[in-house]
Amino acid sequence: MTVASLVLGVALLNAFAVVEQRIRMPLLPPRIVSERFRAVAFGAASISSFAMFGLFLFLTYYLQTVQGISPVWCGLAFLPMVGCIIVSANVSDTVTLPRFGPRVVITTGMTVGCLSLSYLSRLDVHSSYAGGVLPSLLGMGLAMGMGMIVAPAMSTATTGVKPQDAGVASALVNTMQQVGGSVGTAMLSTLVASATTSYAIGHRSLGNGLAAHAAMLFPSKKRLNQMREAAETDSDAPVTAPTGVETVAA
Repeated sequence: MTVASLVLGVALLNAFAVVEQRIRMPLLPPRIVSERFRAVAFGAASISSFAMFGLFLFLTYYLQTVQGISPVWCGLAFLPMVGCIIVSANVSDTVTLPRFGPRVVITTGMTVGCLSLSYLSRLDVHSSYAGGVLPSLLGMGLAMGMGMIVAPAMSTATTGVKPQDAGVASALVNTMQQVGGSVGTAMLSTLVASATTSYAIGHRSLGNGLAAHAAMLFPSKKRLNQMREAAETDSDAPVTAPTGVETVAA
């Protein structure tokens, strides 16, 4: 089903491109994406959202499920990255982008972002936040992380467009970010579910334990009814004193 949906999506996207090239007033003029530097900027915006959404999703799972921290502290754990993005986005637009150009800035940001995500592959159940998580968050958000991808990509994608195309170019940047985030979340979730299933099958005893634990955490409606009936039965049963108490009373 997943493969069929992807194939259908690609087919519809190709059909949309063909239609846009043939009509007189296209919704997405081909001239906007025909320039290579602008098309690369759109792709960079999509890839950055792919990585960011995946980072937020699975790192949240790790911090709350494995490390056992609360949702509030989990949100606070991401604040260093947010602060670095704010600083780096402004620096890249005013300093690095005018001096080195979008090719160098975006390529450097992609490289450091990839290295930062790769650093998270070292995480295990004993990893600390300061040594295992924080360096990657700083790398993703600092001057050579995602702050040097998103902001320069937006500037490059909307630079030099005709006034009548400015709205379309800006909207396309946002669309590519949304597409990258949704595709990244769906694809990475599918990979994680497939890997977890394969691991559980290869370790059947552990897989049964995980299944039992999941059933306790997320019981079905039938199981809930059974638990409710058992609780009502226990509450209706007469309360009897333990044998030892009866002996002492006698």
